[in-house]
Amino acid sequence: MSWPDIVFCEEDKNQFQKIAFALERRIAADRNKFKDLDRFSQYPPFADALRLAKEKQIDKPLEVPNMNYWDFETNLQEWSRFEGTGLLSKFLLAINGFPYNVMENDGVVDGS
Repeated sequence: MSWPDIVFCEEDKNQFQKIAFALERRIAADRNKFKDLDRFSQYPPFADALRLAKEKQIDKPLEVPNMNYWDFETNLQEWSRFEGTGLLSKFLLAINGFPYNVMENDGVVDGS
């Protein structure tokens, strides 16, 4: 099956939802620690992807455009690597259709 032919199953959608809720909680907890995190969380393509994942509405691979800007021109990468506990990377890989580690718990991270 080629990348454009991928259709996500219900189990995938459940995972996206878990990751999205955990990511949203982590962003809320760290929003004031990293100057660009709040801006990124409101970036329409990311906010839409997060909303769609929480609503289990992602059926095919979805890409958040301009991630190179956010990774290399802001402090988002620093947050993602140290505070975001890999949730952002996991989320972006998952919704793009790439392999990712499944979340076994309810997505609660570091007591947040």
